[in-house]
Amino acid sequence: MTTTHSGTAAEAAKTGRLRPAWLVILLCWLIVVLDGYDLIVYGTTLPHIMREPWGLDGTAAGFMGSLVFVGALFGALGAGDIADRLGRRNTVLACGLVFTV
Repeated sequence: MTTTHSGTAAEAAKTGRLRPAWLVILLCWLIVVLDGYDLIVYGTTLPHIMREPWGLDGTAAGFMGSLVFVGALFGALGAGDIADRLGRRNTVLACGLVFTV
């Protein structure tokens, strides 16, 4: 049984549209850096935020920081299904856009 899928690597190689592996690795590395940037900013600004008169104590600050991982959990659980519907490339671009903005 032969399947025709325009998004396969064999098809891309025939048309000359195969991306080099280093470019894909570089883009994935960039996405990881941009995704982790919010935690760097949070950790850097947290002492200043806790001095504000909002009543934020260490427990609340830790809870807020841990919510990032709860969001990552839900994102990871849903990303596979979204990628099946929209395609991997579109899903990665959309997720990168969302967490970068």
